[in-house]
Amino acid sequence: ANTPTACGQGLPLPDKPFAVPVVHEREHFVASGAAATLAAWQARADFAADGRVRALALAEVRAKITAFPVEPVILQELTRQIVERFGTERVRLRSSSNTEDLPGFNGAGLYISVGVAAGDPQRKIDDGLRTVWASLWTPRAYDERELGRVDHAFTAMAVLVHSAFLDERANGVAISRNVLDPIYGDAYYWNAQAGEASVTNPAPGVTSEQGLYNWFSPTSPLNYQSHSSFTSGTVLSPTELDDLMCALGTIHRHFKARIDPENKNRWFATDIEWKLVGPARRLLIKQARPYSFGSAIVPTDCREF
Repeated sequence: ANTPTACGQGLPLPDKPFAVPVVHEREHFVASGAAATLAAWQARADFAADGRVRALALAEVRAKITAFPVEPVILQELTRQIVERFGTERVRLRSSSNTEDLPGFNGAGLYISVGVAAGDPQRKIDDGLRTVWASLWTPRAYDERELGRVDHAFTAMAVLVHSAFLDERANGVAISRNVLDPIYGDAYYWNAQAGEASVTNPAPGVTSEQGLYNWFSPTSPLNYQSHSSFTSGTVLSPTELDDLMCALGTIHRHFKARIDPENKNRWFATDIEWKLVGPARRLLIKQARPYSFGSAIVPTDCREF
């Protein structure tokens, strides 16, 4: 079971993805008047002191962003890229802010991603783009950054564009270290849910499948911490977990060699978002990034391995 079948077969990544850089969100933020509106509210004492005032202020900021037209040249190029790569197929505009995965601040699940399609009046590209941009300024996102002492002035939003993958059979995250007890580096962590239900923002009462994949235990590599409330069995089969963990290991080694080649970060880990698509439950890696353990203190004695 500890020889993943996907090893050596290449990473299952989305086809033809591209990104809208942060500069376009920053320019829209200023041109729409949202930046000036936010600054005016922030200068008031009751903005910081009263959550109700702050919510009204941030609603005004978001309204400025969503009402202001996207720069025509940017919208034209974005539409052209979507049509050339995906036609009229629905695509996902995925939020990708620069205020996620910071030291001491995760930020996962704070921002909005939306589906759009060229020529679909119900899923207009410009509306979707502005919705993702505006999600920087929800009360929840703002307050979480404030709590994490993240400077809002440097907050910006890029957008990743790829296919929407409507036939989603499972989804989740996986991290290349035991995040439940990171002193131990012999296991990978996974968090999975059936269908499209979120693992980062579950509905009240919903549980997901969580577990540890132990690379050095040939008899019992799977250690379940919880099970999904959506299924009577497991979300992922042992073979699917083998494939997922193999892909995670490949990604970990790729980033480790580039980000930490001198092994200065003993708790270096990689965080991926993945899904299983279609009747064949094809594995797809949506996103990968270094994982931060925040302010956790790495021990220097024999407890760690």
